[in-house]
Amino acid sequence: MLLRRLPVGARWAAAAIAAAVIVAGSCAYAWAARDVTIVVDGKAWRQSTLRSNALSVLAAAGVELQPRDHVEPGRDARIMDGTVITVRRAITLTIAVDGNKIETSSALATIRDAVLEAGIELGPDDRTEPPAAEPPAPRAEIRVVRVAKEYEKRLWRIPRKVYRREDEHLELGLTRVLGKGQDGTEEVTFCTTYEDGVKISRALVDRQVLTEPVAETIAVGTSGQISRGGELIRFRRALAVTATGYYWGPECTGKYADGYTSIGLKAARGVVAVDPRVIPLRSRVYVDGYGYAIAGDVGSAIKGSRIDCCFDTYQEALNWGLRKTKVYILW
Repeated sequence: MLLRRLPVGARWAAAAIAAAVIVAGSCAYAWAARDVTIVVDGKAWRQSTLRSNALSVLAAAGVELQPRDHVEPGRDARIMDGTVITVRRAITLTIAVDGNKIETSSALATIRDAVLEAGIELGPDDRTEPPAAEPPAPRAEIRVVRVAKEYEKRLWRIPRKVYRREDEHLELGLTRVLGKGQDGTEEVTFCTTYEDGVKISRALVDRQVLTEPVAETIAVGTSGQISRGGELIRFRRALAVTATGYYWGPECTGKYADGYTSIGLKAARGVVAVDPRVIPLRSRVYVDGYGYAIAGDVGSAIKGSRIDCCFDTYQEALNWGLRKTKVYILW
């Protein structure tokens, strides 16, 4: 051998050089190697490596990866001393969406990410079952619910407030507007929600006042008596009416008229036709400009605050004509 041919001093020098090379190599490895932690399926171990990225470290450690397995911090991530490489295995999932079922696999942390990874777009209101923020379970069936919302605007009336003030100078039952009010308006917005095309709910979601209501003040009569021709007349209720006059003969009531009212009274002055919903039949009344009368007849045109006063002659009925007056329902 070469060392045997060398002088003793030279052999000692060569041995020292070889030892130095070995030590230097060991030091270089120790300096270049990185200690990493590998976590796969919940199992962790430490490993020293000279590899530069996560994928090569895993390959050297015998960890096989499927296309959708998730590697954290990334397959191409550069490795530093102390790096933790986590492998999350992809699981099989079924996604029901838009009437179809899609078989896929994913290793992402949330259902939302798994759905997006499968190429399914989610609208701003769409939701999933189970909820999108939850982690997917192996072989889970995920349902994507398409949520659509329709908004409808309407104008609503805001009723005015009405303040009533008693007035002893106004007849009982009558009112007078002291300060005219006005209803307000508001714009309301309804939201109708559909899930996969089926209507689920309709709700009021917004309202904006466009015009404020103006309060109204009304005087309410409290006086239960009037004086006519020096006579004091007490009454239960007064009404402002439109009054017409009619003659009981054929000129006004037709050729088949028999001279009697609908309740069997003799048609004559002192009988008025009324709307029974407003003035009860057989009520005693006093009509301004006409006098005392009995509510004793009805008529097809006599509706609401309208009365028809009977006269004994056709000319009297013509002279009365049509006028505004007051009716007092007596006790």
